[in-house]
Amino acid sequence: MANKRPNPNEAFPNPNLPRLCYIKNVVKNPRIIIGDYTYYDDVDGADQFEKHVTHFYDFIGDKLIIGKFCAIAKGVEFVMNGANHRMDCATTYPFYIMGGDWGSAIIGTNSVVAKDIPPYAIAVGNPCRVVRKRFDDELIEILLKLRWWDKSIEEIETLMPILSCGNLEKVKTELKARL
Repeated sequence: MANKRPNPNEAFPNPNLPRLCYIKNVVKNPRIIIGDYTYYDDVDGADQFEKHVTHFYDFIGDKLIIGKFCAIAKGVEFVMNGANHRMDCATTYPFYIMGGDWGSAIIGTNSVVAKDIPPYAIAVGNPCRVVRKRFDDELIEILLKLRWWDKSIEEIETLMPILSCGNLEKVKTELKARL
C-alpha cells in the first residue's frame, strides 16, 4: 500500500496536528511569498503567522520570501526593513515614517553605556566603546554647527530632504550653504 503524500495546497496537512500548517495557504498579504511544503508550528494557531512579521509597511515595498521545505518554529519573529534606520544619511531618524528627530549617536544592541558617546559615533559592547565615526570630521563639524535638532519644526521640514539624502558630499555642500 502506497503512502499518501501531503497536499501542498492544503492549509493543515495532518488533521492530528492542527497547530501545523503550510503557511502559503493561510497568508493573506501578497508581499509574503511562501514556497510549497513550508510549515509553521504555533500553539496559538498556525494561521497567526502574519502577526509575527513586524515593521512590514506597504510604502517601503519590501517582500518576505521564504522558500520550499522550510520549518518555522513558534516564537520566530520576522523583523522587516521598516524596523531599520538608514545609516547612510545625516540622520538615522525615519522622517518619512515619523516626521521628526532628535538623535545622532548609534548604540549597538545589548550595549551598556557607562559614559558619554560622542556625536555621530557608533558604539557597541559591554562596556560600550566607540568603534568608528559615522562621518568624516568635516561633516560632523557642519552638523554640530547647524544644530538642526534645535530648529523649529518648520525649518526641520525644509531640511528633511538634505538630512535624508544618502549622498554625503551633496549634504556637506548644501548644509555649508545654510550656515
